Amino acid sequence: MLKDLATDSALAERLLHLPQLGPMRFKKLLEACDGSLHILPAAPKALWEGVAGLGETAFTAFQELLGRSWVPPAQPMESRFVYQQEAAFPHALRQLSDTPIGLYAAGAWEHLNRPCVAIVGSRNSTVYGRKMAQQIAFELAKAGCCIVSGLALGIDGAAHQGALEAGGATAAVLGCGLDVLYPPEHKELYARILQSGLLLSEFPPGRRADKQTFPRRNRLISGLSRGVVVIESDLHGGSMITARFAADQGRPVYALPGRVDQPSSSGCHLLIREGATLITQAADILEDLGWGRSTTAGPQQLPLIPALDLQALPQEARHILLAMEPGEPYCADALSQSLCLPAATVSAHLMLLEIKRALFKRLDGTFERRL
Repeated sequence: MLKDLATDSALAERLLHLPQLGPMRFKKLLEACDGSLHILPAAPKALWEGVAGLGETAFTAFQELLGRSWVPPAQPMESRFVYQQEAAFPHALRQLSDTPIGLYAAGAWEHLNRPCVAIVGSRNSTVYGRKMAQQIAFELAKAGCCIVSGLALGIDGAAHQGALEAGGATAAVLGCGLDVLYPPEHKELYARILQSGLLLSEFPPGRRADKQTFPRRNRLISGLSRGVVVIESDLHGGSMITARFAADQGRPVYALPGRVDQPSSSGCHLLIREGATLITQAADILEDLGWGRSTTAGPQQLPLIPALDLQALPQEARHILLAMEPGEPYCADALSQSLCLPAATVSAHLMLLEIKRALFKRLDGTFERRL
């Protein structure tokens, strides 16, 4: 009965079929198991009842799963399930508070080893928007980046196409199972990405897209990426959700301006007012991320952060930078108090460090040191 559940990965994949168990509850369940799922088949009901939101219903459902022969639904392509605790699982997603239980993947997994940049935008896009998404994706892919998007109509599709036309890398994160073609209009694009790109989903085969799956997909798009580019979005578009996730996750947000009289660009203009970086071309993104303005460099020439000579910085700027832990947001007032420096001095040096690309300003106005 348990022959097919010899590994934590196999157990995790089975657990995906429990409706009561999402990423946050799985995290608590894993903690209750001391980091390994191998004790679950023999674990008492009390262990499940000790995890908020689970209890007897989840325990009974899991026992029923164990008690019947289970074969993963057939998929129309060769795919794999990568459990969150496996070495191959993307490190960036491990940093999320709601790390997915695992990822189903089909295609070139190695694309995730490249610097990833997300490009998202409106389904109801304009010709201008699609043209710019395709062009920016083309140039970023030529520079060695992997273009991450959601395979939606409009901007997402144009971004994937631009990367493919460049002969570069692209990853499509789906809001459904890998075996579900959504939207159906992207049948050909889906096949092209399967052939030379990467398809990803945290949802098991057979899961249809719905209002709950898209926000979960969006957090993975931003979570996988070093930065998120928004091209055409109204104030309430799904791309705004992705931008919010990016800000919360400490990823820089870039926005392409559009016509002021078009609602399809109102979201981008709001993001810019709130602190997103205005961009007009791929070179702006490469430069801001510290990868230079050249779009001919290969991935081995794209360092994570620009080289910075600490000794060349003013002493107070150096102290401020070294006081900031990577991944943590800091406000000028808090740094001023902790370092006993005047607020005006701290603000001036933060501006200098931002210009030097040693840190970036988040949408909430706080500063974060680059990793």
